[in-house]
Amino acid sequence: MTGRRKIVFAVASVTLALTLAIALLFVADLSVHHLAQDSAGLNIWGYRGPVVGRKAPGEMRIVMLGGSTVFGYGCKWYEAAPALLEEDIRAAHPDRPISVINLGYNNEGAHAALPTLEDYRYLGYDVVILYEGYNDRVGDMVPNTQVYRRQSPIFRLTGYSPILPWALREQAAVLLQGRGTAASSSDGKPIFRPILAARTSAAALNAAGSIGEALDRQFDRPAGPPPAMAPSGDCAAPWSHYCAAIVQATAYARDAGAKVLVATQPIYPAEKNFLEEGTQQSNLGAALHRRFNGDAGVRFLDLSRAIDLSDAALSFDTMHLNARGNRQLAQQMRPAVEQLLWP
Repeated sequence: MTGRRKIVFAVASVTLALTLAIALLFVADLSVHHLAQDSAGLNIWGYRGPVVGRKAPGEMRIVMLGGSTVFGYGCKWYEAAPALLEEDIRAAHPDRPISVINLGYNNEGAHAALPTLEDYRYLGYDVVILYEGYNDRVGDMVPNTQVYRRQSPIFRLTGYSPILPWALREQAAVLLQGRGTAASSSDGKPIFRPILAARTSAAALNAAGSIGEALDRQFDRPAGPPPAMAPSGDCAAPWSHYCAAIVQATAYARDAGAKVLVATQPIYPAEKNFLEEGTQQSNLGAALHRRFNGDAGVRFLDLSRAIDLSDAALSFDTMHLNARGNRQLAQQMRPAVEQLLWP
């Protein structure tokens, strides 16, 4: 075999091996998506719940954006507020095709609203619900600028949302935190020490997750600069970044032809406040009034006192709602959504 043929053979072998590795990881990723979709996962396009198909004639589509309270942390996808809102509206209007799509993502704040609306504009949404405040509660001191889906080059390039690297690392964390031996410190408190098998398995899972992330990066292309903030004068400090993000996302949705419901979240128990949430919400309401006064396609819904977060029958951690609490939230939102859909 000549030198040139050896090079061609080597390149072909490496290409084939890489292609097979990507194909196997893709199949594995699809399997994990299927297994995790009902519990705590996202579908292949990066949102929670079943994949919606082509928009049907006469169908009205609603997207709901926010952090873990929209995602439905601790609940099945069908127990989260967007799914229950869809169920309630369909029951009240059985002759009108309605879908509510859950675009929530754990730990994302108001800043993620605009890029999320950009990434999912293909869904053809008619109404946008912006429901976020908790993840911006430290205000301008440390603005929340996370946009997790866009961290994946594959998602930015294709819209497909890989889940395997995340799932492997999550399982590694479970192994390290949930399996081991207990010892006692000098004060009698238990000290957790993962057993060797757990540490070895966790290391293997972390390595596999790193491989998946490395292959993800093979598709990398520059993500571009983050979206520019609206003028910070929309709200006074410490809420200027928060208000700016909500105002800019609202303006984008209106330019796209969608109507917008901005709903505030129930007030967090006072002992856990970082900053006074009442001022966060009142500043946001005033900013929206200044920018969109007279626009019937923008509504502000104050839900600050709608649900008692200290009620264990509604919230399991005084922030996230269980299925019963999410049902109550959906019922509180439904009239305002209906007024936007059918003025």
